[in-house]
Amino acid sequence: MVFLIGVVPLLTAKGSRAHRRFEPWFLRIITVVLVTAVLGLAVFNFRPFLTLIVLLSVYNAYAGYRTLRIRHTGPTLADGLFSGVFLLGGLAFLALLPRIHLVWSPVVMYSTLGVLLTTTVYDVSRFSGNSGSLGGGSTSIPGR
Repeated sequence: MVFLIGVVPLLTAKGSRAHRRFEPWFLRIITVVLVTAVLGLAVFNFRPFLTLIVLLSVYNAYAGYRTLRIRHTGPTLADGLFSGVFLLGGLAFLALLPRIHLVWSPVVMYSTLGVLLTTTVYDVSRFSGNSGSLGGGSTSIPGR
């Protein structure tokens, strides 16, 4: 369902009526998908790769949503804290990865973790901390 609704914003012009109309639906449904994924990992069985994909998906969904909201004002302290939490979580995962029995290829695990860490390091690097906003003001995150 999320893929079907997500196709509309991808295929329509940015800012168009259709794009704006489907955006909230996509965000609601992706939130349900991610919450159920987190609950599934917590309740049923820990799978390192699925955990990593959930972390990356949650971060990208939130960061993509926030990028649209802060494009003129720049990131806020809450955005910096969110990025920092996921950076620390990614680093903790990196430290624990050698101790975890990997079903997936280590190359897949480390490259996926690398995407999460690279994205969060970039987002945290924009944080100036002195004014409660992230540096760069009106810059937007490329590729999001």
